[in-house]
Amino acid sequence: MKQVLQNLGTGSTEIIDTPCPQIKKGHVLIKTKLSLISTGTEKTAVNDSKTSVVKKIMNQPSKLKKAWDLYSQEGLDVTLNAIKKQFDFPITMGYSNVGVVIGVGPDIKNFKVGDRVLSNGPHAEVVNVPKNLCAKIPDSVSNEDASFTVLASIGLQGIRLINPTIGETVAVMGLGIIGLLSVQILIANGCNVIAIDPLQERVDLAKSFGATGVVLSKDDPLLKAQQLTNDLGVDAVLITAATDSNAPIEQSAQMCRKRGRIVLTGVIGLNINRNLFYEKELTFQVSCSYGPGRYDHSYEQLGNDYPIAFVRWTEQRNFETCLKLLKNKKIDCSPFVNNKFNVENIKDAYDQISSENPPLTVLIQYPENKKLLEKTVQLTTPSKKIDADKANIAVLGVGNYSQNMIIPTLNKCDAQITSLVSQNGLSSTLLGKKLNIAESTTDLASIFERNDINTVVIATRHNTHSDLICQAFEKDKHVFVEKPICIDEIGLKKIKQNYKPNKHFLVGYNRRFSPLVEKIQAELSGSDQPRFIQANINAGFIPTDHWTQDGKVGGGRLIGEACHFIDLARFLANSSITNVQAHAMTNTNVIDENISINLQFKNGSLAVINYYANGCKRFAKEHIQVSHAGSIYRINDFKSLNIYSEKNEQVIKLKKQDKGQLNMFQQFLTRIEQGDAPLIPIEEIFEVAEFTLKARKEL
Repeated sequence: MKQVLQNLGTGSTEIIDTPCPQIKKGHVLIKTKLSLISTGTEKTAVNDSKTSVVKKIMNQPSKLKKAWDLYSQEGLDVTLNAIKKQFDFPITMGYSNVGVVIGVGPDIKNFKVGDRVLSNGPHAEVVNVPKNLCAKIPDSVSNEDASFTVLASIGLQGIRLINPTIGETVAVMGLGIIGLLSVQILIANGCNVIAIDPLQERVDLAKSFGATGVVLSKDDPLLKAQQLTNDLGVDAVLITAATDSNAPIEQSAQMCRKRGRIVLTGVIGLNINRNLFYEKELTFQVSCSYGPGRYDHSYEQLGNDYPIAFVRWTEQRNFETCLKLLKNKKIDCSPFVNNKFNVENIKDAYDQISSENPPLTVLIQYPENKKLLEKTVQLTTPSKKIDADKANIAVLGVGNYSQNMIIPTLNKCDAQITSLVSQNGLSSTLLGKKLNIAESTTDLASIFERNDINTVVIATRHNTHSDLICQAFEKDKHVFVEKPICIDEIGLKKIKQNYKPNKHFLVGYNRRFSPLVEKIQAELSGSDQPRFIQANINAGFIPTDHWTQDGKVGGGRLIGEACHFIDLARFLANSSITNVQAHAMTNTNVIDENISINLQFKNGSLAVINYYANGCKRFAKEHIQVSHAGSIYRINDFKSLNIYSEKNEQVIKLKKQDKGQLNMFQQFLTRIEQGDAPLIPIEEIFEVAEFTLKARKEL
């Protein structure tokens, strides 16, 4: 299928072939008929992408702070690489899509195959959209009209915040497509509307809908407002303009009556004159997109609706309202449907919106495509013949860690990666093209059936790990799984039952393969003296709605991340774990964000793991210390090792941080090729999983 992308580095628009997305739980799979380009929003995105990297960063203070924090913690090279990667991968464009349902998730009840729907899906032949961001289109509403629903909902949400009553006078400042749609909604609500814009043709359009027009280059908006309200001032102003100027907010305040309301849906300068707002006791509010639910992970991605008794209007209910307005002819979109392009000519469409006199909107049409539903896309022809005696790999999951660490590290090992698998098909396609990998697919089931693939690398979300491991064992595949192997006892039991001793099974406990950890083990080899191990992990804050914090998906931070250090302590103690205790800091939002884990080992060793999110990003992330027989070994963020003894102090410095990923993968691939013993004994893998789950229970 075809997908439209915007290159953040160059500003160019491109169209690529990607696999058809998987049907996801809570999602609706839609075959696109039309999508709409909103000139205002997408022209801004195109123009911004054409600026320099420095300007892009400077224009986003939050990202500038992230870059500084990363530089403070990881150094210049890591920071520059991270910035480069941000601009290496293009982004999807579009957020107003009309199509027909071709698949639904297992829990979907309100949509069925064949329904004609509106969604906020991007410009693509097939889109996979959460159910709360879709709405059924009434039979009498055309696809062209329905494609304006999302934009109308942005205006509608601003109007809801104004809360206008019949007979009130409302000024709409800025007559782009959202402003013109808002004019019509306000008139349908029984309001008197003053429509304000610099362009005569846009003001004329608003007048044709029944508004009073004000052309800024000819008319005085304040005078017009006084004339139309008997010098009282307008009841409210909806600002839908896009400008750096402060003029819209100043003019809005001047036009308003006492205790008037101003709502902003656009983007303007906000150097507010306090006296104007103070003397009239004006209220000012910024409207957030389509309505309640926007940017709420629980509502948008997990499909948890707000109870109607407490939140009457949500994103989805705003969509449905706009579709009813279209059905009842309260909104007329016919003046806006003038420019149509086939998706193959998308570059011409973006050239048009980037012109000096762009149209308000452009519609993208999607002709029939026989390859629309193909789940696998061939990216390249393999440059060399596959060696059957080596690991021939499919990587399952192409999220951030997989993109930034696992796959690049496998590439450094000259690994044979045949296929990248992702749910949406886009991330695997982009990375596959960049790294010259043969194919991208969303057909997960086929991977396990293929004889040419003997190894799977599992880097999906944590709750899927145990099932995928078992499927791989069932089909006689070698398995590497990024930690954890499971998030509960049920998953661990299934893995134990399905484990194949003749297959290599490795968990991504890479720190035990760091050269600094290996140096400590070499120093301590042959000694039967117990060891005291301390691990202080300045893990940093993760938002509570991040998937790793969800106990049913990520398992939480102890299971998903702190297990690394339980394994590392097990390795450094060189002994089996006999007991675990865990304590959590109280009065925090997440139970396992700030924790202390105590481990006892059979040989008398002890370990204390302090894992905390309330530290400082500018401080190093990880300090590991081992005390043993009069010596202390201290790893400093896997960049250096200090060895203290009664005789002297030794310092070993690495050229760059090394947490052992490359060494781990090199050894894993070599053992598969040579048929050697597993890299980590299976007993240790299961033991670490068991005591990680016990530690979580302790909390």
